[in-house]
Amino acid sequence: MGVSPYVSHLYSDLSDGHVIFQLYDVIRPGCVDWKRVITKFNRLRMMLEKIGDTMMMMMMMMKDAFYEKNV
Repeated sequence: MGVSPYVSHLYSDLSDGHVIFQLYDVIRPGCVDWKRVITKFNRLRMMLEKIGDTMMMMMMMMKDAFYEKNV
């Protein structure tokens, strides 16, 4: 599907939401505002930045009614 990095472990590879952002951008081109997505994490704030990216992705998907209820 053209996403990077390669996903080998679902939990650890999808924890920051970048792969899901890329897949969502393939499904609906131009829907992801890449300026707001944090791609390089600060070492001290990494956990909070990953949670912020994941929440932004979930809100974007809920707005478009394209989400899984059990996530």
